[in-house]
Amino acid sequence: MVIHQIKVLQSLASSLVEGGRGVSGTPFPIQPAKPLKLYEFEGSPFCRRVREAITLLNLDVEIYPCPKGGQKYRQIVKEKGGKLQFPFLIDENTGDQLFESQDIIHHLFKYYGKTGKTPAKYSHYPKIPVPEFAGTLLNMARGVWVDKKIVDRAAPEQLLELWSFEASPYSRIVRATLTELEIP
Repeated sequence: MVIHQIKVLQSLASSLVEGGRGVSGTPFPIQPAKPLKLYEFEGSPFCRRVREAITLLNLDVEIYPCPKGGQKYRQIVKEKGGKLQFPFLIDENTGDQLFESQDIIHHLFKYYGKTGKTPAKYSHYPKIPVPEFAGTLLNMARGVWVDKKIVDRAAPEQLLELWSFEASPYSRIVRATLTELEIP
């Protein structure tokens, strides 16, 4: 119980460092016809930026966890994108495949935002993600590496469905675990 409370406090501190991004969502979102596919990992500050935009836009997205040392989805990124870089978004609705977090954010707002424009709070992140790195450190780098203690690495036959938002400390703990277990 105490360990869980410590994890929640660490996750809460990580969320507070972000300054409120990833807390609220858009009512009546514009959902894509085909699901967006995001290859990422919970502990990445660049992936976190994309998840914040996804939260604001209230988009349903298929998340494929690609922790360091992972064996399941990293190879797909290399095959489809030509390199191992995260986040990586595949949007079958537009035919786009994007790597850079800022490019992905602009894409999401362009096609799935109400105005087609990226709000100022999301349009210009600093090159070096100091707050996001601080959040990852405060969260003890959970969701960065695969959990090598897991013997059976088979993913469920169907995708799990997680209802969450980026800044929730409780959701962060679940997403980190899913990442470490490579469960989409």
